[in-house]
Amino acid sequence: MPETPPPAGEDRDPALGPGRSSFPGPTASVGVEHECKWDLAREEYDAVADPERFFEGSILSTALTALRPPLTFVSSTLYVDDARRSLIRAGHSLGVVVNVGSASEVCWMTFKQAVRRHAWRDGLELAERLTPAEVPDALNDPRRLPVGHVRDCGLAEGHLAPVAVASQKRVKGLGRDAHGIDVAYSLDLVTFRAPAAGCPPVGTYACVEVEVNSSAPRALRLLEELAQEMDEWLGRPRAGRTKAQRALAAVEAVGRAPGRAA
Repeated sequence: MPETPPPAGEDRDPALGPGRSSFPGPTASVGVEHECKWDLAREEYDAVADPERFFEGSILSTALTALRPPLTFVSSTLYVDDARRSLIRAGHSLGVVVNVGSASEVCWMTFKQAVRRHAWRDGLELAERLTPAEVPDALNDPRRLPVGHVRDCGLAEGHLAPVAVASQKRVKGLGRDAHGIDVAYSLDLVTFRAPAAGCPPVGTYACVEVEVNSSAPRALRLLEELAQEMDEWLGRPRAGRTKAQRALAAVEAVGRAPGRAA
């Protein structure tokens, strides 16, 4: 997710370089996301000879005009929650996205609120740009847009702290249909870890995602049409669990393993 903030589907190109001055525009954003997801087995991902050509031959390549060649991003998300894990268990996620390489001096605190789940997930996204040094104090600062929204809506209680880490390699494409609707799609390989420094991986996950960042009826009809075709192309139903839920489950499973403290 190094192209964060996800609201409005805008990519933040790591080639722009580090520092606040390299990322012009607002320091906070609000948007919507309508997303479909399909799980892949790790073996399926490993069998992909060229991930940047993965979507060739799918409806995404035939029905959409590519706006740029697929790009590969690498990032880590530090998921944050309360002691009850209220956010993640409800399908929401509050996290800090940390980029690598030239974009490493910019982080994004992002809250994704699951508003409705039906044929796809409808979500509200709020993001605020941070420097790495600001991250520790920002996690419980209600003046930060994502944290303030969580507190105002009563979605979490008490102290917020890191609960899991998801490190991700994402191959992302961006296309546009004949009516000018933009569609983002990606092939993701994710590694989960506990938030403590130096912890080894506790699980991996791979998936395909397709999303639109418009709630216009035409955009939602397009998403459903593309998703139905992708159901057949991938040969499986759409997934239900979020990455945050999978990350938390992987960390908690290790904690419950014999010989480890719960």
